[in-house]
Amino acid sequence: MTQAQKQEQVEISKSPNLKEKLDEIDQTVYQEVHEDYKKSRMKVLVGMWEKGKVIGDSRGGGTANWRELEHETGRNHESLKFWHDLYGKYPDRQRYITEYAEPKAEEWTRKALNRKWTALLESGSPEWWTPQKYIDAIREVMGEIDLDPVSCALANKVVKAIKYYDSQ
Repeated sequence: MTQAQKQEQVEISKSPNLKEKLDEIDQTVYQEVHEDYKKSRMKVLVGMWEKGKVIGDSRGGGTANWRELEHETGRNHESLKFWHDLYGKYPDRQRYITEYAEPKAEEWTRKALNRKWTALLESGSPEWWTPQKYIDAIREVMGEIDLDPVSCALANKVVKAIKYYDSQ
């Protein structure tokens, strides 16, 4: 740690406004995470529109047989129809982005981050462990848990799997 970092640490710890500074850091981080998450949701939504355009362009104005397209593309016929209909409703890309994609990306982002961010702030850890009530329900139905494929020693104190895999 550099001398400047040590000095900053001392100044923060002596500050009467420690809560405000911590809240400010949380807010800054949240905003960055929010922007990045929303940007990734926008890519998904624009990709859906682009798929609809490709389907529409390749099929012309005719009615597609969605089951045949499913077989031809390896994509679920319901998704194919959804993308096609989405493009049909918003043939103008910018209008689609403004009226549909941006509000939907914001909605998805808020829902996801409200759950994730709250859990992160409350626990102080990016780890997401299965709540005890679900572990108890699994035990009730299955008896013991043979394997927890994504875990750690601390989590396994709750799960009590016979075998678990951690990041090591």
